[in-house]
Amino acid sequence: MSNSPTVSRVCLFRLANHIFALDIRFVREVVEVGSVSPIPLAPAEVLGLFSVRGGILPLISLAALVGLADGAGSSRAVVVRHGERQVALAVTEVLGLETLEVLPLTNSSVSLGVPGEYLSGQVIWRSEPVPALAVPVILQVLAARVHGVDQRRAEGNQHQPALG
Repeated sequence: MSNSPTVSRVCLFRLANHIFALDIRFVREVVEVGSVSPIPLAPAEVLGLFSVRGGILPLISLAALVGLADGAGSSRAVVVRHGERQVALAVTEVLGLETLEVLPLTNSSVSLGVPGEYLSGQVIWRSEPVPALAVPVILQVLAARVHGVDQRRAEGNQHQPALG
């Protein structure tokens, strides 16, 4: 990201007791979370699968992914997409859409302990810095973790005798 601020439309949301922003270009919709079906052996941040408009999406605990206190009990999710990857991120509360300046991260940026790789910058909302999350990076990390679980499953099955 360049050193000059840019103006962007962002979706602001609360996750546990913290506020974050997502670039609206990656946000598809906000949905209510209904019944969630757990996925055996999935990474801890994958809460399960649920139905959205007749399709099935993975529900991700963003709090677990970025290392915040548990954000369980979320009744809302923000559906994000980048390329072919699409997931629903469980959030505590959606605060709305705003057009704000996105500033580059600095050494003094507020990160709330979130790993820097997950941040694309920060916005100033109500005179406070708010971390902006990097959706492409989050989706890439999730894909790598799920692929890692698939690899471990495949390796585990190689050591088991064939049934028959």
